[in-house]
Amino acid sequence: MPKSSNPLRRIGVYKTLDQVPDHSRLYNYAATYESRDVWAEYVDQELSGAAETVQYETELVETSWKDHMRQRGRHPALARPDDVELWFAELTDRMQTKRAYNPYWVRLEDFYTYLLWHTEHPHSYHPPRMAAGKDGATSRVWEFKIGERSI
Repeated sequence: MPKSSNPLRRIGVYKTLDQVPDHSRLYNYAATYESRDVWAEYVDQELSGAAETVQYETELVETSWKDHMRQRGRHPALARPDDVELWFAELTDRMQTKRAYNPYWVRLEDFYTYLLWHTEHPHSYHPPRMAAGKDGATSRVWEFKIGERSI
């Protein structure tokens, strides 16, 4: 059976941030993550043997995402869906959707999937996919992803 084109069917129990119980929300872990570079851990574990182009583009995404989240006052591993939406709105204002999709969406989606699947992280929901489930820039990037896969 093919994967659903609906991002909300790919994220488990919680479809929106409102559905996540307060005790499970990522902001509760701010102190735990304060001095931890989770992005570097992700890159080391998941992308250590990647091609130079992938490594270069991953660094672009990392710099942009970390700067964005710093401005939002949150750790890069503890995003809210509205953080993701604002970032993709800003990205798509200055680049084509295709470029926002790859590498920006590809890497951010993979980063949060990594966090969900590794039990040393408390993640029980996927902020990028939650953002993609609402109307907006992130949804348009998601639609590009689905269109690319069907070609």
